[in-house]
Amino acid sequence: MPNVQQSEAVSRFQRRQGQPSGESRSTERLAEVISLPLKQSAGISGQADLFARHLVVAVSELLQAEALQRHREWLSGLISEPRRREPTFQEYLPRLERSLLDSLREQPVEDGVTHPGEAVLRTALRSYGAEVRAWLTDRVTSRSSAERAPLLRLVGRMPRLQVAPWGFSLVATALKDEDLEVRDAAIKALELWRGPVALKILGEHVESERWLADHLRRVLEELKREV
Repeated sequence: MPNVQQSEAVSRFQRRQGQPSGESRSTERLAEVISLPLKQSAGISGQADLFARHLVVAVSELLQAEALQRHREWLSGLISEPRRREPTFQEYLPRLERSLLDSLREQPVEDGVTHPGEAVLRTALRSYGAEVRAWLTDRVTSRSSAERAPLLRLVGRMPRLQVAPWGFSLVATALKDEDLEVRDAAIKALELWRGPVALKILGEHVESERWLADHLRRVLEELKREV
């Protein structure tokens, strides 16, 4: 005689069977597959059916409970951890100025030495491209900025594809500057970026300072061999 738990299991299974759904039909087919070996080995058809159906119902309920728990955890995560809002450029600018300009004051930009400001500028350009380019243009071309040449040196260390065509326009303007260090930084940027555009801009520049003109001539010879 089946016990009370078995009877309840059968009742649940029968209620589920009364629902004309794909889930009920799948449950019935699975129960038949599970009970078949028991029938063949033990010859206890009725008990095998009961055991198989009880097992299928229990596993199905367990899976549903686990799926529901995962669903609840996912919803809880959405509610308890709202997505953070990205700061606007005006909100980000004070941090950029503090990080970038402080790094330039603490460490000069020297040839062959990686500067911490490079990583700061790359991140800023990726996140706020147009706004950062406008800010850099203002800082480099403004006569009141003490960091014009160092900033331009950092711009020259950015990948060419990340700064073109804006970067070429900026250094072309910087080549006309009265400040020797600014012109030197512009030539260095074009030397690093290389390519036909850099060659054209440098070829049109007439440098008045003798040592910088000699350096410009050597850079032009290198670029002409590459093009």
